[in-house]
Amino acid sequence: MKIKDLFEDKEDITSLYDQIINSNFFHMNWKPWFDKVNVYEIDEIYENIKDHIPVLYHGGKLKEGEVNHIMYRERPMDTQVVIHNTINDVSQKELAVSVRAMMFASKSESLASEYGNPSIVIPLEEDYLFYYSTLVDDMFTSPKLFNFKEYKEGLSERIELFFETRETEEVTDRIHRHFSGNLKPRFSTYIKKHMHNYVDTIFIRAFTSGDIEELKDYELAITPEVLKKGFREMFNVMTMAYSMEKISEIEGKEYDTFEEELMLLTEMFFEYLGNYKSQWVFKNAQLYVDSIKFTEDLDEISHKTEIMLPEGQYAVLGVGDWSEDDDDLFKLLSYYVKKKGTK
Repeated sequence: MKIKDLFEDKEDITSLYDQIINSNFFHMNWKPWFDKVNVYEIDEIYENIKDHIPVLYHGGKLKEGEVNHIMYRERPMDTQVVIHNTINDVSQKELAVSVRAMMFASKSESLASEYGNPSIVIPLEEDYLFYYSTLVDDMFTSPKLFNFKEYKEGLSERIELFFETRETEEVTDRIHRHFSGNLKPRFSTYIKKHMHNYVDTIFIRAFTSGDIEELKDYELAITPEVLKKGFREMFNVMTMAYSMEKISEIEGKEYDTFEEELMLLTEMFFEYLGNYKSQWVFKNAQLYVDSIKFTEDLDEISHKTEIMLPEGQYAVLGVGDWSEDDDDLFKLLSYYVKKKGTK
């Protein structure tokens, strides 16, 4: 195929190619190799272009053959909203950008294709930058951050500490002194286990429902109605699971006092675990932001590492099917070589 045949009657695409060729990204990442190619080598190398230059892919709905204006994202695709927002809050303060609100890309076409149809993206902004983490390749899948096993281990430690605090012991001592005749010997063990399960379940419900979007929402999401309903669920489960029939013998104001003490313990537990959860999210968010670097040079970033792209203008090319007349990158190279040869 002759080079001129690729661009006949396609002024729009050649205009796009000119924007790419004139971009700082092109001069930094592609031009040194493009300059080595001459017109006689074109047909032999089109399948190997991506072996010589770093290419950036995005899997999603972009308009190929055009300039796309990429906007910051308000909500995440596969990350809990509270984690997404907390990282953005920290990175905005420390880096003056919201890294998790950016468009994600990869030097791996196969990784990008997991999120949608892959396209090649080229930044056109003069002051373009690529953001990436030196700690993890993919925050969502890495065990180094937001590790649920680590979270559960820390949670178990916090629960033990909660029942050892002076405030907690004062409440549990009152319950035991006042109602010792109505409680089974291992009542403290029972209540510790079921309060843990109940409170964690309530938090998980709020967490996955999207009600918790900011760290402060851990407290706000647990309304008196939610607390009361959940408390009743826990109390019924405890009663049925351990046949605590003597509790039914507590009557009138005594029963009200018993419930009030348990409710107070539950509220204290919520506040204590809410603090742990928000601290855990913030700690991991800080670790992630501390690992963020930025560069203009794609060669500095690993092939597997997720790359975050700020808002701005991006040229988008199709990946093609590895045939000369369908591969946009090959067409760009051919256009560049032809243009270089006419100077």
